[in-house]
Amino acid sequence: MRSIRLTRMDWRDPAFAAGLTLFLVIGTPLVPRGQGIEIQLDPLGYTLLIVSGLTLAFRRVAPTAVLAVTSLATIVYYYFAYPGFFQPSAALVSLYTVAALGARWTALVSGAALCAGLLLISFRPAGLPDRQAFDGPLWVGGWFAAVIVAAETARQRKAYLNEVEQRAVDALRTKEEAAKLRATEERLRIARELHDSLTHAISLVNAQINVAAHLFDRDPDRSRTALFAVKDASKQAMGELRSALEVLRHDDEPERPHSLRQLPDLVKASEQQGVAVKVTVSGDSPAVSQHVDLAAYRIVQESLTNAARHSRASTVSVDVRYDYDKVTVRIEDDGEADSSSVVREGVGIRGMRERVAALGGEFEVGPRPTRGFAVKAVLPLGRSEDDNGGTA
Repeated sequence: MRSIRLTRMDWRDPAFAAGLTLFLVIGTPLVPRGQGIEIQLDPLGYTLLIVSGLTLAFRRVAPTAVLAVTSLATIVYYYFAYPGFFQPSAALVSLYTVAALGARWTALVSGAALCAGLLLISFRPAGLPDRQAFDGPLWVGGWFAAVIVAAETARQRKAYLNEVEQRAVDALRTKEEAAKLRATEERLRIARELHDSLTHAISLVNAQINVAAHLFDRDPDRSRTALFAVKDASKQAMGELRSALEVLRHDDEPERPHSLRQLPDLVKASEQQGVAVKVTVSGDSPAVSQHVDLAAYRIVQESLTNAARHSRASTVSVDVRYDYDKVTVRIEDDGEADSSSVVREGVGIRGMRERVAALGGEFEVGPRPTRGFAVKAVLPLGRSEDDNGGTA
């Protein structure tokens, strides 16, 4: 049997109980006596009417107890043959409350017990003739059945509305969480772009400034060349920063021109820092999606920057191999790292790993068996935006 969900008393319940009590006390004496066996209302009759009505003030706090009191008052009322047919209304209200709160079987059993009690009263020696004995119980029983059905319908409707409301709340929460996740991913993407691009340019500026300062007096021509390299690097940094700011100003991501086709520019920038770069490209270059092309470019860029800043390498090899369904990028340097070196993943390596993971690829980083450092990224090929429906 389902338990009843109790609630706190509402100010409307005492107000309703007082109104119904007033109606019973005033309206019952005005009803004409139908069968001629009813007696006039006396103090006990009025007491039963008042108790039945006022008890409803607690119908939400103690619904089962209120149902028992109103049902017992109804049986006693008709046992003494008091007049009127308004008195069962209090029992009907309490029965509706019990059923609406979820105790359907409690309401059914209580209603059946009340009808049985009224039926027994009808067969008492001073009662109605046999042919009319069932009129009262059937009349009350019909109302009880209608009340239980109405209460169950209202309860089911309320449960349905609560479920719909909860689904709406869950959908809104899911939408907000998805929006927060997209915002977080976008911030991380912008952070990676700023780090990969600006770090490379600033590293180049720092190296060329040192060269210019060191050769300012001894070799003005080389110093001037280094300053021009600083100018180009700073211009590149300004372009990268402007591109990142465009993402923040507009909803649509601006077109990013960086791709593996610009490897010669990265090689030139690295050689200006004193690092010789050897590039090898093998396989047929298919139409690569913009995201894969950009990720590969940034991985090469970050690796060259790390080779110049941290590895103290003099030579770096960049191997790009195109296969049917993937592109493999491998960058190796001849820096100071050896097989016992520990990889400390900073922002740059973590950014490369995130880029590869976002595309569903594979990423490896660590010292080479002999000497130097190696970075390997395997990126699955995606559909190119320039390829009209073709398969990359």
